[in-house]
Amino acid sequence: MNLSKKIRLALAITAIMCLLCACSVQQDSPPSGQQADMGIDNTETGIGVMIQDYEDGNTAEILMIQYDGQQDAFEEYNWTNPEIEAVNNMIEAGPLRMYNDFLNGDYSDDLAAVDIRSYPFADDDLVQIVTSCVGLRLPETSPDRYTKLWSYCFSKTENRVIDLDEMLEKESFTRQEISDAFSELYRPDFDDERLIGAEVTGFLINNLPSGSVTNFLLEVMVEMESGSYKSFYMYTPAENAVRNMPSFRLFDPEEWDMVKMAQPLAYEREDVSQPDYFDYEYELVADTTGFDEHFPGEYLLDGVLYVRLLIFPPLAAEAYGEEEVEARIKELADSEIRVESIALSDEQSTRLTYPAWLVEYETGANEDTRYCKVLYFQTDGAECYALASIPVDYKSEYQAVLEQTLESVVLVAAE
Repeated sequence: MNLSKKIRLALAITAIMCLLCACSVQQDSPPSGQQADMGIDNTETGIGVMIQDYEDGNTAEILMIQYDGQQDAFEEYNWTNPEIEAVNNMIEAGPLRMYNDFLNGDYSDDLAAVDIRSYPFADDDLVQIVTSCVGLRLPETSPDRYTKLWSYCFSKTENRVIDLDEMLEKESFTRQEISDAFSELYRPDFDDERLIGAEVTGFLINNLPSGSVTNFLLEVMVEMESGSYKSFYMYTPAENAVRNMPSFRLFDPEEWDMVKMAQPLAYEREDVSQPDYFDYEYELVADTTGFDEHFPGEYLLDGVLYVRLLIFPPLAAEAYGEEEVEARIKELADSEIRVESIALSDEQSTRLTYPAWLVEYETGANEDTRYCKVLYFQTDGAECYALASIPVDYKSEYQAVLEQTLESVVLVAAE
């Protein structure tokens, strides 16, 4: 295990220990639903961070509910709010434990990285967190058991947890009825796609001026000739409608009012890490036949070969030589890199009709070391970046495919 992973594991363990310490002092009778009677003030109750990590190909956004524990009502509970601690304990047992297990090597035979993303919501009454996990798999392993969706909900006015069973009862549904309603509305994207099952795992309450709307969140398993996969959906009983929730961004910030954290979450950072090139004049494409599109502009072959295609507005620099290119590649990399070579490619420059650079570097250490190669060029109307990356242990096996993929990169007019 490399040093950075050890540090992150220590942070995850520290977060767990803090939660366990808080749990150990709780009494059996939490002040649920008695805010006014007991003088509980939840005006400062909001969303904090357990772990926020974007290293070595991982995304780990694990949030918590934070509050003012120095209130007389909490003295008998050793200055903790047992209802809120119950929510934080559930988060510790779900996404935090999964991330901790990954760092500890429990999933090392199956996963190359984990992608845990959180979406915080808060209004005058409710504090809600929705968290998803997607595992970036290794060859010949199934990522389905690492594809998870959780939700957490706390009422500030009533000082209590609101759980899925309560919302199902309120909406007069059973879990099976939600699954059946989803199955009737589900439409496959491909001819050979077959719905295996849909499980409701959470909910999100949307308090609108017109009233409260409950959305149920589902993990959906689909089977195709190429194999099975799990994805996320939302079912809204009031509209009798379903919609897909892309794993890279479950909720569009233009449609949903989410809390902005001090360090931006992935849903806010997406425009930085994955620019809005879909509405741009040009589009960077490559031959990714056989790849899975994990995120827009990001592709994965056999869970090994990772390809990322990015396009930016053109830079204003008059001269862009080797030093400038190297600095720019380091800026765009997700982690610290060790450059092995950087050179103008006559072949790629001729093919693309613009000066094109090839940059080779490594990132990570020990078993996490990855070999990366970037094709970088600028045109009059765009800055283009194509990355292909593989674990060094698979370099000989996938080097040819990596080269062919970069050789197929081309800039085209956006449709």
